[in-house]
Amino acid sequence: YYTASAPLGSTVNINNNTVTNLQKLTATGTGSIYGIYQASTPQGTLNINNNTVTGFSSAAATLIAGIYQGGTPANFININNNKVGNFTNAGVSTMYGIYSSATTTTQLNLSQDSVFNLTSAGSTIYGMYFTSGMLWNIYKNSVSGITSNTGTTAIVYGMYSAIAVAGTVNIYDNFISDINAPASTSTTPAVSGLFIASGAATTTYNVFYNSIY
Repeated sequence: YYTASAPLGSTVNINNNTVTNLQKLTATGTGSIYGIYQASTPQGTLNINNNTVTGFSSAAATLIAGIYQGGTPANFININNNKVGNFTNAGVSTMYGIYSSATTTTQLNLSQDSVFNLTSAGSTIYGMYFTSGMLWNIYKNSVSGITSNTGTTAIVYGMYSAIAVAGTVNIYDNFISDINAPASTSTTPAVSGLFIASGAATTTYNVFYNSIY
């Protein structure tokens, strides 16, 4: 599912869809697999709710993303109650369960999503990745079973926050477990349940009542 653009001020609803069993069978060449890809969102409201995105696989170095929200985001983004998982990549390429990129005026609510069973031969895997925004509420999500297997440079994140603008980020009541990079020698570090990258000095992080195992 790919949306390239939408009228300004409009509301975009991507709800109650099932995207499953997308595969790249050849071991040569590169490419990308996206379940839901919102490339350019309106200056209104974007809803991505109650979708099931599962069963992606690749025999090559292929970027895989379950839900990828990028482009010029809306003022309000809701990504809620989605199930994303059972991805495998035999090659070494980045994998995202849920990716969300916003601007300085965006409020994001990302809640009650489940990301599970993402497996790679040795690439970087992000269960959930979010960047920029004015107000972020990340709560009651589950991330589990993330494994990057054989690569010595493998890096695995349950949640990765790359907020580099002034704003408030609330991360609470999330459950993150079973995050693995068994062959990695990376000092980034190789495994992080929740990773908060360096950002704007005026960003406020409220991180509480999360379980990381």
